[in-house]
Amino acid sequence: MNRSTKVSQDLGGALKDRDAATMLGGRSDPPHQNAEPLPGGTMRSVVTGRPDRPRATNSCRLRHALASLTGVLSLLVATGCVSEHEPAGPQSGPVPELLGSAIRLLVDVEAGRVTVAPPPAVTASAKPGGVTPSFALMGQNEIGLAASNFFRSAVGQFTPRRVRVRFDIALTNKLANADLVPSTFPAPPSGVAQVIAFPFATDPSGLFGLRVTASTDWDGTGAPGSGAPHNFFNDAICIGQTPPSDCFRWEAFGDMVEGGATTPARTVGFDVDPSVTQFTLYVVIAADIREHGALGRAAVAGNVLSAARGPLQDVTVSVGASTAVTSAAGFYALARLAAGPANLVLSGLPQECENPGPTSVTLIEGEVTNGSLDVLCRGRVSGRVISPQLGPLHGVTVSVQGTAISSTTDAAGQYLLVGIDADVAVLLVSGLVGDCRAPPPLSVSVPRGRTATAPDLHVACQPVHVVFTAPGLGGADDIYIMRVDGTDRHQLTFTAEDESFPALSPDGTRIAFNRGQIGLSATIWTMNADGTAETAEASGSWSWPRPRWMFDGERLVTVNQLGSFGQTRAAIVMYTFGTPVPVPVADIVGFFPTPAYNDGRIVYVGVSNLLDHITLLDVDAIVPLSIGLPLDIPRVVRGLTWAPDGSRVVFESGAGLPLNRDIVTRSTDPSGGTVVLTSGPEDDSEPVYSPDGTLIYFIRNGALYRMNADGTNPVEIVPAAEFGGRAIDVR
Repeated sequence: MNRSTKVSQDLGGALKDRDAATMLGGRSDPPHQNAEPLPGGTMRSVVTGRPDRPRATNSCRLRHALASLTGVLSLLVATGCVSEHEPAGPQSGPVPELLGSAIRLLVDVEAGRVTVAPPPAVTASAKPGGVTPSFALMGQNEIGLAASNFFRSAVGQFTPRRVRVRFDIALTNKLANADLVPSTFPAPPSGVAQVIAFPFATDPSGLFGLRVTASTDWDGTGAPGSGAPHNFFNDAICIGQTPPSDCFRWEAFGDMVEGGATTPARTVGFDVDPSVTQFTLYVVIAADIREHGALGRAAVAGNVLSAARGPLQDVTVSVGASTAVTSAAGFYALARLAAGPANLVLSGLPQECENPGPTSVTLIEGEVTNGSLDVLCRGRVSGRVISPQLGPLHGVTVSVQGTAISSTTDAAGQYLLVGIDADVAVLLVSGLVGDCRAPPPLSVSVPRGRTATAPDLHVACQPVHVVFTAPGLGGADDIYIMRVDGTDRHQLTFTAEDESFPALSPDGTRIAFNRGQIGLSATIWTMNADGTAETAEASGSWSWPRPRWMFDGERLVTVNQLGSFGQTRAAIVMYTFGTPVPVPVADIVGFFPTPAYNDGRIVYVGVSNLLDHITLLDVDAIVPLSIGLPLDIPRVVRGLTWAPDGSRVVFESGAGLPLNRDIVTRSTDPSGGTVVLTSGPEDDSEPVYSPDGTLIYFIRNGALYRMNADGTNPVEIVPAAEFGGRAIDVR
């Protein structure tokens, strides 16, 4: 149904007897635009409510029409009946039907704000003595109005005993395929061919409408004598400061407001009685609608859609310099385009959607080309990886199970996973360092083509430290401690003697170490992990090197290197805190005894026929029993340490001195095997498992390294020039 047909039906067929000239307003007797019947046949002004002047006929007239043949629609279309009788007397207030089509602003003088309100609901009802006018008025569905920059003066600053209120208004044409142009009715001021806004009514208005009056801030800007009161309806002359009439100040907004465009803001104002704290303003926009098709040029229209999201709203579609913004249904229309090849370009797409790039279309003169576009939108998941102990975790990998989709966290621990098509994504965390344990897989529901925010991925981390020796004062070795990432480095001892073989207690609070020359006078000392409370644990001049903590934190296992007190040389001994000297563990000879993390087992290096072998011993058993762990080939074994779960040991192995050492692991099951983790030209030594068993820390050519427990992904943590350490332990 075209616009002409629809309005004809709305007006009860009144258009049927009008010729094209009448439809275009070409009448010798101008239509009476603002009358409605009162009881007894009296007519009143639709705009002012006062008695209307008599006319020569009482027939119902089409008071304004739409030019359907040219695609022009007036914003004010009404019919009414004209009576031959004189008015019965004054009436009050504008009729609600016209107010209902005006844009209603709520002006709060006291609070200093202006808000746009929906028009009041209006129901037309029959009036005695005549036919009810029928209105087809364009309002806020077609035109948007925005108010800003509120100003309120002091009383009397501009007008005696009045407050001046000012604010800016801007108009938006909500019609995508039509422009707003100067109106045919109500006619704009002479010589002003522009879209006009005028303050049709205020509430409250007061006696003669003087409590709230339009100020000279309604200053036109488009033509002669800009903004002065103009007769928009049927008053012959306009006189300032008279009772309410059809004369209104006005503001111009340009000769055309294109479809979807917003005008520059214009300042308007009112002089308000100080007793008025708020008032309602009804603004009428005088403009016609000119459909783009009336220009006889090419156009393109369509919908921007996504299979995942449906219609895409607020997307900008451009053809050259012409642009339109999609509606809630994804619809857009561009008119007045040149015929021929053109490219549709999208911008402002949701972040989950891929821009398809320019889309070629051929525009045909006088036709509307289908320009519907399909856009691929895929799900995304954002979130954080954090540790209660360490805060946000940087450089951690978050991936979607079963896909190649992954993301690495930034300094704030944030990640973003893109390109997800499934409704549910299962998130996995990897690449953790130190004693950080990956959380269980997390399932996240992903809205199709949209972004889901996942709950924080909480990673349990205890700060992991490495303790080591490095040259200190006078070239002697001192003990240092730092975090395994190379930060927070502190020197703990400052003596002229050598300190060596530091070992952290199971709870990480104390350090056992040797002080003195290894092989001559390496005695056992302990101190707190911050370097305080140094204590000599065993007196005498014997040498017990490389003390290691038993799992209970109350004993140390070491070797009687010099055979003191009649003990066998290289016998494995146990020192219990509070006792004077270590005591032998059975009658066993060996080197590098290392306790397990959770029980009384130790492993040590035995020597037979000049060949090293590894032996496992449960020192807490009633009858200690040694179990051999055969090696794959003859090896020099040094620096044994356990995996936290007790399933394997790791050690350095080489062929002689100076050693080109490798890192090797051996299962603690006698039937298990040996695995060489490093075998390159580098010199690798002092391997130690991380507390969770997923990493191995070691020294490579003087630098601190880490690698996965299976030997993959070796990474330098601290360069040799900065580290300079040896004999490390990690907790």
